[in-house]
Amino acid sequence: MAGTNRTIAKFRDAFKALDADNDNFLAQDDLGRMLLALGLAHDAYDVGEWILEFGHTSEGRLNFKEFLALASTKLDALHPEAPTVQQIFQVFDKNNSGSMERDELSNVFKDLGVEASQEEIDALFEEFDAEESGTISLEEFAEIFRLTRMADIEGDQGRETF
Repeated sequence: MAGTNRTIAKFRDAFKALDADNDNFLAQDDLGRMLLALGLAHDAYDVGEWILEFGHTSEGRLNFKEFLALASTKLDALHPEAPTVQQIFQVFDKNNSGSMERDELSNVFKDLGVEASQEEIDALFEEFDAEESGTISLEEFAEIFRLTRMADIEGDQGRETF
């Protein structure tokens, strides 16, 4: 988790640097400046939509936790070299069925260096297999992936798990 903690520290530093008025919130123009500084293409409308989507505590602004949620889901999409969830899904869908079985999902966690017991894998299927198909679809995997990344970002200090 040391790498994750360093990543969070970098995001915290970026957040503080962007928070021009030191009110512990980022507004739309703050995020726009960040994207420009990173050389990432963006649209002011998109940035405004992101704030509406992720800003739950203060209308039109993001606190640090909300900023992390946004960064973990939206900013990666602006980086062209970053693999998409679909690309990751396709790598681990070994039998190319378009869905993941329990053993394939277990291998995802193993390959990512995350401990996941069979009981935890079963719990994921129970929670995320909305179609009750016995497999995980791309959409269901995307939700698991998003929540796994958020658990890492929020600083789970216990053993590395989902």
